[in-house]
Amino acid sequence: MAVDMVSKKNAREKTIARLYELLELQEKVKKQFGVDGYNVFVFGSYVTNYYVEGQSDIDIAIYTEDFDLYNKDIHVFGRIFC
Repeated sequence: MAVDMVSKKNAREKTIARLYELLELQEKVKKQFGVDGYNVFVFGSYVTNYYVEGQSDIDIAIYTEDFDLYNKDIHVFGRIFC
């Protein structure tokens, strides 16, 4: 049972580390595109402890109705992160 506790603790620590990576992404997006006019959604296993590095993908969606932001390539910015 001690191994299970260590395993869960490691998975939790890795999940928290990925959340900090998302905060870094947020800062990069804000720096390049400002804070208004878009939403960034990250979903799937990356935000859980089911993510497997090297096997799982990272699901990111960027939504905007602002064509100026779209023309600034916000739609491909998520690819930089991945």
